[in-house]
Amino acid sequence: MSKIIGLTGQFGSGCSTIKDILYKNFQYRSFVFSDLIKQEALAQGLVHPTRYILQNIGNQKRQIDLAYWAKAMINKIHGDVPLAVENRIADPYNT
Repeated sequence: MSKIIGLTGQFGSGCSTIKDILYKNFQYRSFVFSDLIKQEALAQGLVHPTRYILQNIGNQKRQIDLAYWAKAMINKIHGDVPLAVENRIADPYNT
């Protein structure tokens, strides 16, 4: 059974640093939620989407299913390698 560590926090909180330490010292693979949204944007033909567009894509999918992105991440994760999943939370007052 895989061990999954979820990392979440605002920009600059250290999530990427912890993710890198887990990879370097413990061979954790890492996945970033925003990569899924960027892949969805590319699938829609949006080569250089703005942050606003990416947020809209994320929100549209969550309106269909609140767990849409969590399910998409689970589908992406395979094998028995430990995982570190990162999700940065944007400061709503600094967007």
